[in-house]
Amino acid sequence: MTRKTKGIFFSLFWPNAIAGLAFIILLSTITLIFLVNRYESTIFDSLESKARIVQARYAKLLKSESVWELRQDVLQAGTRSQTRITVIGTDGNVISDSQADPGQMENHKTRPEFESAMSGQTGKDIRSSYTLGKDMAYLAVPLLINGKIIGVLRFSQSLYSMESLILVVFVFFIACYLIFFLALFLISRTTSLKITGTLMQISGKIKEMAEEGGKSKLYIDAPAEFEMLSGAVNTAVETIQTMVNSANAGTAQQEAILSSMMEGVLAIDSSERIIRIYKNAAVLLGVDEKQAGKSIHEAIRNSSLIKIVRKTLVSDSPVEEDFVLSGADGEKYIMATGTTIKDRNSKVLGAVIVLSDVTKLRMFERMRKEFVANVSHELRTPVTSIKGSVETLLDGAIDYPNDARKFLGIIAGQAERLGSIINDLMSLSRIEQEEEKGLIQMEPHNLKTIALNALEDVQMKAKERLIQIDLVCERDITATANDRLLEQAIVNLIDNAINYSDPGSKVIVELSQSDGETMISVRDNGIGISKEHIPRLFERFYRVDRGRSRKQGGTGLGLAIVKHIVNAHGGHMTVESVPGAGSTFTMHIPERPGH
Repeated sequence: MTRKTKGIFFSLFWPNAIAGLAFIILLSTITLIFLVNRYESTIFDSLESKARIVQARYAKLLKSESVWELRQDVLQAGTRSQTRITVIGTDGNVISDSQADPGQMENHKTRPEFESAMSGQTGKDIRSSYTLGKDMAYLAVPLLINGKIIGVLRFSQSLYSMESLILVVFVFFIACYLIFFLALFLISRTTSLKITGTLMQISGKIKEMAEEGGKSKLYIDAPAEFEMLSGAVNTAVETIQTMVNSANAGTAQQEAILSSMMEGVLAIDSSERIIRIYKNAAVLLGVDEKQAGKSIHEAIRNSSLIKIVRKTLVSDSPVEEDFVLSGADGEKYIMATGTTIKDRNSKVLGAVIVLSDVTKLRMFERMRKEFVANVSHELRTPVTSIKGSVETLLDGAIDYPNDARKFLGIIAGQAERLGSIINDLMSLSRIEQEEEKGLIQMEPHNLKTIALNALEDVQMKAKERLIQIDLVCERDITATANDRLLEQAIVNLIDNAINYSDPGSKVIVELSQSDGETMISVRDNGIGISKEHIPRLFERFYRVDRGRSRKQGGTGLGLAIVKHIVNAHGGHMTVESVPGAGSTFTMHIPERPGH
């Protein structure tokens, strides 16, 4: 009796005690992390606010080399603000400090907050002070004159109150756990005594039932939970044999269904009635999941699928066929794989049909075929022209200087076009491979500088076409990107705008940034694009006006390259156009590429 009570007690007490301890530790840890982060955040916000107030004045004092006046101001400001203020030169030497002799202080060139400030950012760090020997929060900002860093201003404050905060939280949670531990002990002890008494009564009754061969029933005077247990014991004997028989009959069917579930799964019995339609299949077929018992003809009105089901039921081998589903979203290409469900005697019980949406696969196959056809066509045209010119020269035109010069010009132009196509294809391939392997390097860059480099690349072509290019950028914008690829994308968009603009018109490149996104827009007032062409503009070799594109020297790959570059940055493209009024192509680049 005592041993059983002890076992139940510990099974109730210790798991809950350990769980309670784990919860208290987790809660205290989360609370401490939150409070410490909040405390540090408040400290840094306060230090930065104070630093910004005197930043400009100290920069002027340091520029004017008024060291004595600077040190007096630092001492007074440090006393007023109850913070430690340090002015550091660009070489790391301390010029002034509100709490220590600058001459006795170490060089600060390797301090993290100094390095950040020298890079033009706000530096933050928490560590033990080498000079004061206690934990401090440091915040440093650059001292600027005409955009040039001439020194660093650092504010710091002791974190002594954080230790007190941690101690208070620790003591509070220890007290909470001790109270919880005592209450749990008393509850577990009382509960274990009650459970043990009832279990002993049930154990005696079950022994009596066993001696009587299960003829009697188990009835006990106990709480409702134990009455449920006695009811379960009474029905267990009656149902065990039934459960065994049912399990044997249903095991083969259940295993076949579960092992065949890949995508959309449809289970049919031998009478072509639905056993079950799983969720993915119901969504794919546009029907309700609750179709059990219905004939497949009633639930699914697709003659192709019904034929596949019938074929599967009479086939000894798996059946695999494609069919088309028509719906509000257009046509979907579905691959159906069917296998029969058989019992141990090889009798067909039904079939499992697995449905896979292969619409995208078919689309990719179509795009691949179109791409191969387009590449062949685009390469054949210049090759044919070159071949024809060479044959003409060999037939005697080479002896006539004017004619020879004409055909050599054709050969040179078509060779240049052939080279452009090959270069663009190689660029596309390289971008795809680098993106797939994660080799595209993303670093913070000044977007205005990238745009100016792009404008310089197309300036000569713009002058030849008498087109003015303007850059609109209200402020310097920094974006995390691959500068080489982004410059190429801007060049391609401007080149495209020039090709489709009339002489004397204007192309505007606009840079902006908002809501964590960088936008690069190229706007022209050229011929514009009809709405039906816009969805296909970024396909390879797709041209709105094939004649004009070839005349302007386009390869049909420029916009495709732009799209791949933007995708590699985790962004997307938008196009706005009005026929006869011009077009605006906009690259949307997220603040953190890939997010």
